[in-house]
Amino acid sequence: IEKILLLGVLTLILAIFFTRKDCRNLRNGMLFAFSILFFMITIQMKCFSMSFYESILWIIEKPNLVIIQIIAILLIYNAILIKKVRSPWLDFFSFIVGVGLLLLIYYHKKIFSANITLIIQMILFYFTVTFIGFCINSIIYWCKPKKKDWDVIIVLGAGLIDGKRVTRLLANRLKKAKTVYDQMEKKPRIIVSGGKGKDEQISEAQAMKEYLLQLGIQEDEIIMEDKSTNTFENMKFSKEIIEKMNENVSRIAFVTNNFHVLRAAYYTKKVGLQAEGISCKTLPYYFPNSYIREYIAIIARYLKIMVGYIIFCLVLCWLV
Repeated sequence: IEKILLLGVLTLILAIFFTRKDCRNLRNGMLFAFSILFFMITIQMKCFSMSFYESILWIIEKPNLVIIQIIAILLIYNAILIKKVRSPWLDFFSFIVGVGLLLLIYYHKKIFSANITLIIQMILFYFTVTFIGFCINSIIYWCKPKKKDWDVIIVLGAGLIDGKRVTRLLANRLKKAKTVYDQMEKKPRIIVSGGKGKDEQISEAQAMKEYLLQLGIQEDEIIMEDKSTNTFENMKFSKEIIEKMNENVSRIAFVTNNFHVLRAAYYTKKVGLQAEGISCKTLPYYFPNSYIREYIAIIARYLKIMVGYIIFCLVLCWLV
């Protein structure tokens, strides 16, 4: 028990250390998640006289499936809410994934053998732990104190309505940038970043610039980056513009929605851009689906680790 508790404490210390060093890395959230796991195992062994092996099996079977079930119900609820609020059609991504998870949770023991059931639970456990780690990392990044003065503010683009007007989601980003802009005595430059999609009449950068002009931002304070097609390119091309500016630029911020800010921060690190994320709020009915999509996009970056874990589960169950 003492060794497991020590592991939990050491993992927690490492999580705090790496978070203070760089709070953008998913590793931080994973370390926090594993420290919680070690503490749970310690409580199980101490209070309920379980062995280490029994504690692991209990966690994989009980809390794991409860968390997955909650996620599934949220996805289904979100799909129905979007239908009522925004669209005559269900959000099929949320609905199908949610129903699929619920069916898997309720029927996997009845359909599959004990070994396959254990494999399914262990794979779901991987997604539970990584999702908890992602949530912890997001909360840490959202709560991180932000600077008050900026030299440059980058606003990340999103899709356009009718190929030429900003969406409500994108408008919220631009309004947030305007709020930050207004709070500063020395006005920063604003880079609006977003290229032209196949179904768009103008670039997202052009639409964002027009919206900022309506909000009262001076035209000479706005710089357009109109080549990017994704978040990585938003950061890469914006960095190139900043490097060409004949100004001393050291304090850089980017504005996007709260569900997207952490992944965007990962890309600032990837392109070598020292920038802090400022998040704007997202409509409640839009958040769960978008947040889970962000989680999937980030987990996809660690595909080799996931495949390795699945192979490990298969080999372990085969040996058992």
